[in-house]
Amino acid sequence: MCELDFFLPVQPSNQCLSYSKDKPLNEINYLVIDVQTTGASPKNANLLECAYQVFHLLDKTSSSHSEELNAQLSTQAKACLVELPPGVRLSKVISKLTGIKIKDLKNAKKTDSLAQEMWVVIESIHQAIQNEQAWVFLAHVARYERSFIRALCLAHPPENLNHVEAQTRFDSLPWLCTHAISTRLYPSLPRRSLSAMNAYFGGTEIKLKRATSHLKASLLIWRSLHEVLATKEITTWGRLSELLSQSAKRGRFKPSLPAQLRLEAPSLPGVYNFYDQRSNVVYVGRARNLNQRVNQHFRGRKGHDERHLELLGVTHHVDWQTCASVLEAKHLENKKIKELTPRYNKALSNQKTPFYLKADDISIIDGLSINESLIEVSTALRNIGPWIDERLIERLQGFMALLTGDFSTIHRKYWPNQALDTWQVARSLIMVKLEQVNEQILAVFLKCQTNRPASIYSCLTWGYIIEQRAFSCSKEPMKQMGYASSLRDSRDNISGEKVILDSCESLMLELWQTWQAAQWQSLLQQGEIIWLADTGKSQRTWRQLSLDCVRGSQYLSQEPQVQNSLKSVQDLMNLSRASPCFNRLTYDQSRLTYLSLLSLAREGIASYYRSSSKGSWIRLELLPKPLNEKK
Repeated sequence: MCELDFFLPVQPSNQCLSYSKDKPLNEINYLVIDVQTTGASPKNANLLECAYQVFHLLDKTSSSHSEELNAQLSTQAKACLVELPPGVRLSKVISKLTGIKIKDLKNAKKTDSLAQEMWVVIESIHQAIQNEQAWVFLAHVARYERSFIRALCLAHPPENLNHVEAQTRFDSLPWLCTHAISTRLYPSLPRRSLSAMNAYFGGTEIKLKRATSHLKASLLIWRSLHEVLATKEITTWGRLSELLSQSAKRGRFKPSLPAQLRLEAPSLPGVYNFYDQRSNVVYVGRARNLNQRVNQHFRGRKGHDERHLELLGVTHHVDWQTCASVLEAKHLENKKIKELTPRYNKALSNQKTPFYLKADDISIIDGLSINESLIEVSTALRNIGPWIDERLIERLQGFMALLTGDFSTIHRKYWPNQALDTWQVARSLIMVKLEQVNEQILAVFLKCQTNRPASIYSCLTWGYIIEQRAFSCSKEPMKQMGYASSLRDSRDNISGEKVILDSCESLMLELWQTWQAAQWQSLLQQGEIIWLADTGKSQRTWRQLSLDCVRGSQYLSQEPQVQNSLKSVQDLMNLSRASPCFNRLTYDQSRLTYLSLLSLAREGIASYYRSSSKGSWIRLELLPKPLNEKK
C-alpha cells in the first residue's frame, strides 16, 4: 500500500501514485470537485449536478490575493446539471434542498457526455503526473464525491481503455479530504461538515445545496486549512501524511465563548447577539430571562439540530440589550434580524413578502402595491390579507376548482385519497352546505352581499359557523385549528364523503381564522396598547406601548377602567380604518403583538387599544365570541 491509502475512501490499487515527502503543499495542483446527488450512494442514487475547478495555493504575500482568488472562481469553475435516467423523477425533498426544478433539467448534460469530459480531465492530469507534476483531487468529503465520480467514469470508460485499465487509471489518482484534515485540527468542534467549516472560516452562507456554492466553500476551507497547517509547520506532503495517519479522536466541545462572559448576562427580558471570530453577527435571539437563555445554548448537545451545533462552533462573543418587557424584546429581535440578516436565523427573516388574496379570482397580489392610497373597509375585503402562507392559498384554489367540477387536484397530498365517484358525491354535498351558508351570510361583519356559493365570502362564513359550533359545544376558548373533525354532520353517513367534508371544513376553518388574525394584525400595526407585560423574574406589570416603536413602554400603576370593548367580529369590522401598508417588518411586528395579546386573553387577562393618543381606550376581546352575545 502507498502512503496515500488514508486519503482514499475505498481500497486503492497497487499503482496508487505517491509524491515525495518533501513536496511543498503550495506547489501541488488541485482539482477541487463537488457533486450533488439524489441520495447517499451511487448504488441507489444518481448524479444531479457536478462542478470542478483547477486550484493553486496562492502566495499570501501578494496584495491582490483575494482578487485573484475571486477571478479564479468566476472564470475557471465548470458546472453542469446532469440528466437523470429514464423513469427517475426529481423528488420534492431534493428539489427543495437544491432549488433545482424539473424544468431546469431539460438542458442537463447526459451522463455519458459528462463521463467523457471527466475522462479528458483525468487523462490530462495523468499525463501531467507522468511529466513529474504533482496533482491531487480534492473534496470536503472525498468518500462521497469520489464514489459518484468513480461510478460515472467506470460506467462510461474511454475507447482506448478496457474496464480493468480504466479502473486502474482512476484508482491511481490521489484524493485529499478536507473533512479528514478538519477532524484532526479541530477535534473539539461540534460539527465539521462543509457548511460548518465554511461558516467557521467566514465563508458566504450556503442557502441551497448546489455544486457551485459547495465548490467555492471547499476552496475556502482548503485555503484556510492550509494557513492553519502552516502555523503548525505542516507545509509538506510528508508532514500532512503524518497528520492524517493519526487516528481522528473527537474531543470534548470547548466553546470559544468564555463562560464568564455569558454568565454575566442579567436575568431580565432582552435581545442577545452571537458573533463569530470576525465580529459578524451570526445569530440574534430574545429571551424572557437573558441569563438562562444565553447559557442554555451551551448546556449539553443532546436535542440540538445541526444548525445549532454549527452555531456553537462559530460563536466567539456575545452581547445583549435589556428591554422593559418580553413583547418589546420580540419587537427588537424582529427589527435586528431584518437589519442584520444573521446566517443562523430562520424565523422572522425576509424570505417571504406579505401578500393579499384577491377575492374575485383567488389570485395573489403584492401587499405593497395595493396600499398606495387609503382603502375603504369594503374595498379591503376584496383584497384579503396580509398573509405569507401560500400553502393555504394553494389548497383554497384546489377547493374552488373542485366546486367548478375540476377534479385534477384531488390527488394532491392535502386532499383525502378517495375514489372519483366519492368526490363527485361529496361535491354535491359541499354545494348544498355552501347554499345553506349563503343564506346565513353575515353582512354585519363582511359588509358585502353575494349570491355566488363559490365565493370567498361564503367560505369565510362557513369557517366562522364551524368556529361558532365548536365554541357552543366546548364552552371553552379554542387554542388551535384542526378540531373540525368532531363537528361532522351525522346526516353524511358515507365514510368516504365524511372524510372529504371533514377536510373541507378544516380548510374553511383555517381560512376563517387566518382571515380573522389578519384583521387584528391590520389593527395592531399602529396605535397604542395597554397590556400586562412580562418584565422578568416572574413579575408582571401593566404597561402602555406605542406600536410605532418610537418610544418605549410606560409603567401603569393599575389596569385601566374602560367601558367600551372591541369584539372579534362585529366591532372589529365596524371600526373604520384605512388598510395599512405592510412590509415583512411591520407584518411580523403586528403578528407578534397579536399573538402576545392572544396569549394573555387565553389566561383571562384583558388588553386595551386606541388608534391614536387622542382616541379613547377600548378593551380587546380576541377570543371567539357567539355572534348574538350582547356587549
